[in-house]
Amino acid sequence: MADGALSLTDTLKRAVEALRAGRLDEAARQCKSALKARPDSFDALHLMGLIEARRGDYREAARLIGRAVKVNPRVAAAHLNLGNAQAALGRHGDALASYDRALALKPDYAEAINNRGTSLHALRKLDEAAGCFQRALALKPDYAGAHNNLGNVLKDQGKLDSAAAALRKAIELRSGYADAYGNLGDVLLGQDRPAEAAAIYRRMAELEPGEPGPLDRLGTAFYADENFAEAIGAYGRALDLRARKVQASDRVRAICAGLIGLIDVPQIPDSDAAAVAARRRFAQGLAELTALAAGLGEPASAAEQGLLTGAAFKVNNFTLGYHLEDDSQLQRDYAALLTRLLKPQLGEFLKPIEKRRRGGKIRVGVASELLRLHNGAKWTYGWLSNLPRQDYEFYFYSLQGAVDALTAKM
Repeated sequence: MADGALSLTDTLKRAVEALRAGRLDEAARQCKSALKARPDSFDALHLMGLIEARRGDYREAARLIGRAVKVNPRVAAAHLNLGNAQAALGRHGDALASYDRALALKPDYAEAINNRGTSLHALRKLDEAAGCFQRALALKPDYAGAHNNLGNVLKDQGKLDSAAAALRKAIELRSGYADAYGNLGDVLLGQDRPAEAAAIYRRMAELEPGEPGPLDRLGTAFYADENFAEAIGAYGRALDLRARKVQASDRVRAICAGLIGLIDVPQIPDSDAAAVAARRRFAQGLAELTALAAGLGEPASAAEQGLLTGAAFKVNNFTLGYHLEDDSQLQRDYAALLTRLLKPQLGEFLKPIEKRRRGGKIRVGVASELLRLHNGAKWTYGWLSNLPRQDYEFYFYSLQGAVDALTAKM
């Protein structure tokens, strides 16, 4: 008997009730009691794996559910849940095999077909992933998650109108679907509709109060619309949430806020006077940040360094070039500031490269989050693809960006 006089069945029933109520520690205690009495219990192993997955320990979840399917390989849901844990660990090949085993037992298992699509998407097999989501929806037309996932893969295929339709359907089916709102906002930004994207991201932020991610996306939409005051406000609220969570120092917070303030540079100012004022703000903010950074020791934690890096990558000094002024000193000062702030994290990339051997190939490196169907990437590919291969070698780094056919060509 598990847990005193309780039977194994009663102990597991209590564990299930506790899990459903979100009382994970109690659920785990009941499961461990059951496993002590019956170490080879399929139900106890499977349930304990689900508890560990809810706790975020996907490695342990995969181990436990893997043991369960060895005890009883005939339960489709167990193979599905094993695949989910493997996918969370980034083991998408293993996850596909688990989903296939679930489908061999239950061919019309819409959840397994959908999740198979998410792993194929992660592996950049976009056409196969889209096929899975469409098949899942044929079986279960009101499956909001599959509509959301289909919208995501259509976005990555560049089919933005179809992606928006799929994501709106997901929201129609599940009005509080925060992820679908975020993905729809991303599509609208890709369609150059930043004001509409901002409205969608605002709704996402309402659905996830206390989460910085939606506020960052809202800031990005405002920034794309050159609504700098609103962008700085949204980015600042996201920064406050993160800074409080990691207990960042006042100096780190001030530097991050100052970096965010540097975004207030319109690409095409309304007048010469507006251009002068924007450049003056940038120069003054840069000088103040340089002074703050001079007194900054090594960040106390990787989390603080992450705050600095995140704030730095929100700044776009590129727009200064549209003002047709001499930016050389401003750009040197800006580069020196970022080198100072990012060196602990990016030091490996700041080392001088070895000199090219006489007669060796000229090395060309391109690092961007826009290595995709984007004007700058098209121009870059056109220039570099026409250089003689015997004289040049190329290194491309896609920084947190979407990938598509042009990325593959590069």
